[in-house]
Amino acid sequence: MAIGIVVVGLGPRGQDWLRQVQTNPAYELAACVDIDRPTLNQAAGKLSLPPGKCFTELGEALGEEPDSSGRDNLQTMAVVEACLRSAAERTWVNPQELLDEYR
Repeated sequence: MAIGIVVVGLGPRGQDWLRQVQTNPAYELAACVDIDRPTLNQAAGKLSLPPGKCFTELGEALGEEPDSSGRDNLQTMAVVEACLRSAAERTWVNPQELLDEYR
């Protein structure tokens, strides 16, 4: 079973990540996100991304509908923060394991 990947930011480096995901059968593109619609559209056209996997908001890409307490948003942000820290440190974290810890 392929690991679902969400790529956030579709500038040059994000597009490099997308190409890696597209060419590696161990991974599957779950979604891609960029807050800049022209950048998103350009990457989608250039890399043949399915429209249903392109989003301008992370929460929408993750299929989230925040509850009134905001707990889901806090969980998501904690996972995103851990992933960003992991990328900065060039280490690996499994986002699903992080989400499971917060549930």
